[in-house]
Amino acid sequence: MLCSVKKEKRKFWIALSCEEIKEDIFVMTSPKPARRPRKQPKNVQKQMHSVFLGLWLVGITADAYRVTDTPAKVLFFFLSLF
Repeated sequence: MLCSVKKEKRKFWIALSCEEIKEDIFVMTSPKPARRPRKQPKNVQKQMHSVFLGLWLVGITADAYRVTDTPAKVLFFFLSLF
């Protein structure tokens, strides 16, 4: 008679530190891992923008529109134009 007893799979994992991960990558690939990702070629980037229309909006933040002048200086500048 056959018993159909399911054995639960044991899970095993180890948390590695960043240094250990870098060492493992170095051993497998030999050069050090890149510090920053490589830039995409311009033609690939243009194709991505044409396919995914709002993709470039991810990089826009409120800091890009920060005004360094005080409002009084800006108001004085516009009033001096008239």
